[in-house]
Amino acid sequence: MSRSTSNFGRSIGSSSSSIHRRNQNQHANDFFPLLSFKEIAVCLESCNINVTEENLSRPTSQFTQHLFNDLIPPEFLSTKLNKKLEKFREQTNLGDEFNDVSQSLPIIALQRELYEFMKVCGISDFNFLDIYKPDSYRLSRILSAIVNFARFKYERSNDYQELIDVSEQFLIKRNQLIDENTQLMRNIETIENKHQNKSKEKISEINDYQAKIQRDLKELKSIQDKLSQEHLNYKQKRNELIGEIELQNENIINTTRENDEIDALINKIDLKNPENTKNEINDLKKELANLKIKLTNIEDKDRKIQVTIDSIKLIGNDIESLINLKKNIKNELRTSNEQQLKLTKYNDAKDYKNSELINLNKKIQQVQQQIDNVNEKIARYSNQRQEKMIKNTDKMKALQEEYTKLMLEKKNKDKEVNEKHAKLRELTLKTKKLVDDFEEELNDTQYQVRLLWQHIEVYMKKMEMELAHNVFE
Repeated sequence: MSRSTSNFGRSIGSSSSSIHRRNQNQHANDFFPLLSFKEIAVCLESCNINVTEENLSRPTSQFTQHLFNDLIPPEFLSTKLNKKLEKFREQTNLGDEFNDVSQSLPIIALQRELYEFMKVCGISDFNFLDIYKPDSYRLSRILSAIVNFARFKYERSNDYQELIDVSEQFLIKRNQLIDENTQLMRNIETIENKHQNKSKEKISEINDYQAKIQRDLKELKSIQDKLSQEHLNYKQKRNELIGEIELQNENIINTTRENDEIDALINKIDLKNPENTKNEINDLKKELANLKIKLTNIEDKDRKIQVTIDSIKLIGNDIESLINLKKNIKNELRTSNEQQLKLTKYNDAKDYKNSELINLNKKIQQVQQQIDNVNEKIARYSNQRQEKMIKNTDKMKALQEEYTKLMLEKKNKDKEVNEKHAKLRELTLKTKKLVDDFEEELNDTQYQVRLLWQHIEVYMKKMEMELAHNVFE
């Protein structure tokens, strides 16, 4: 409606600069001048609405319906009507009667939209009769209001065009930001749901795996502590065994040396004295038995040391396998830390997106505040305009009251003038008749006078002739 009115006002603004406004026959509540049928026809023709002065002076129902349908775009009316019909259908249960109601609703909708439009133009008493039983004076008044409103809107539109353009730009930016915000929210929600499900599973697996690794590490640590303690014990025992081996070696060396000494003694045995020899042999046998016992003990200790060395080698192999296991656990922990780092980076990116979203919401709030400021300015201008219209309406009411009084006086005077005109016409007719009679009588009199003068001239000539004849005689 506003766009069609703007186009209508543009056409009128360009074509109505030469229109002369009149204030005759103005309604009491109107604050706009009435235009003649010729002026209205020119304005409507400039808007591609073909009308004639005869159509406006003798309007018919069909003509007014067609005219008002041209003034209000059908697509605007049909869009609003379809919405109202749909709402009416949802709120009522008329069934088959709905078709009858829907057929009558376009007429009601047209009258309703025209009524709202006329209120904006300055006419508050528009009704059905103006469409289906039109009157030339009321039609002239209605069309004058529309033309003046469109012209006023066109002339004043430039003052607020910049504000309207800025408001439209802010509105477009706001809608774009809202769409972008909605799309970002959807994308973030989708990504969050996707990553939350994956991250929950991964975090659960990582937590379970870390707990398992921590348990294994605790066990390995306790085993390592035990092995370390056993290794220390092993070192201590090995040192002791090495000391014992050295002692045994010394004993062996001493025993060998003693054997050599025994052999030397045997070689020195005096066979001559067998008793001494026998005693020495017995002593040597005893000493040899003692040495064998010592050797047996040393061999037992050596076997034990060998067993200990073998067990130490096995423990060393176990320690190496545990060290390899520890390396594998460290690698797995490194992988877990890398995954944790990736998860931290994702959370940082998510926080960054959230901060961007917060900044975007702040920008939207700023744009909304600017739009509210613009709307406030528009509302302030509307209030000022409304106040001016009220003041102008009050002035127009006062002028209309005065005009009504003058019109009553004019009607009375017109009545007196009409009576006087009737008497004047009667007197004029009588005067004309008297003048005609007078002219006719005057013409007759003039004719008689001419005849009389002719007779007088003839008589005078005769008298002159007679006088001349008498004188000469």
